[in-house]
Amino acid sequence: MTPSSAKSSSDSNAILGAGPPLANRVAVGALLTALATGVVEMIAQLWPLDRLGNSLAAVAIRLLFYAAVLVAIAFFARGRN
Repeated sequence: MTPSSAKSSSDSNAILGAGPPLANRVAVGALLTALATGVVEMIAQLWPLDRLGNSLAAVAIRLLFYAAVLVAIAFFARGRN
């Protein structure tokens, strides 16, 4: 058997289309839930939208952080460091 023809179990899982482990999927779901909760909390703080003008900079900064967290979650979900 040549080294190029030998496949590890992780290679066969990737070829067969096996998804990420259950723990990874649960963690991604929990992270997305936490992110959504933060967005809902921000909207609740600003619900009378007439307050939006006073805190537009704060909302923009929060949205930037939420976007960065979403990118990190996407990397995590795909198995990247």
